[in-house]
Amino acid sequence: MAPMEHPDSKGYYRILGMAPHASDVALAKAYRERRKALAGREGRLGGDMQQRALEDAWQTLSDPVRREAYDLEALTACTGGASGPDDGGDPVACTRCNSVTAQPRFLTFHRVAGGITRVSHERLTGIYCARCARDVAVGASLLTWMIGWWGFPNGPAASVRAILANARGGDFPRAPNARLLAWQAHSFLRAGKPDLARAVARVGLRLDPDGPHAAALTRLIGEQTPPMLRNQWLMMRAGAALQLFPVLLALAVLVLVITGITRGG
Repeated sequence: MAPMEHPDSKGYYRILGMAPHASDVALAKAYRERRKALAGREGRLGGDMQQRALEDAWQTLSDPVRREAYDLEALTACTGGASGPDDGGDPVACTRCNSVTAQPRFLTFHRVAGGITRVSHERLTGIYCARCARDVAVGASLLTWMIGWWGFPNGPAASVRAILANARGGDFPRAPNARLLAWQAHSFLRAGKPDLARAVARVGLRLDPDGPHAAALTRLIGEQTPPMLRNQWLMMRAGAALQLFPVLLALAVLVLVITGITRGG
């Protein structure tokens, strides 16, 4: 079975020439450059259409709420579109390493970079296997520790929010992830792996037992107790400890400094 890619469903990132994880600052720069390149092309063949497409892309990607909804549209396109995930197809692969796993997750991690008077916030959204999710989270947090603090006035607060979100395992919307596991389970069933399919469906049902995909997951599990999968996501705990270690170190240094000042006074 060939893995399915995670698409830019309406081509908004492609129109701006940016990757889906691009920062808000990078998107704004790309929009200004693209708009400048299209200036004066009104009325020319295709010019008006290109400008409308650019404005549609920018209106969506410049708004955090609409951008998140657009990223979720990409997941929907991966998992059966409006018809839902009940029929299955090719399994969805990790967007980083392209491997197919039984327990992928749709996650967003955060990376902050400060530039004295400017703060750049990247959203690393994708479908990840557990190993790639750990690596992306740790890498994003460590980079934020190194260069996220230097943008004022929002750099320090944005850095703390990003690191805490990454250490918790990223932004993890339950209903979309249940949909993803429903698709994955039906894909394995079509591939002649019923036990694996039922085990994946069990994970999805526990994730969102009252959600819109609970009925499909329950039908797939059937009446027999499904097998249990080894929880691959436990490795995220080690990643969380590594991400939070600089916080503990900074607190220890602060305590030592305060203690020294108090004794010296």
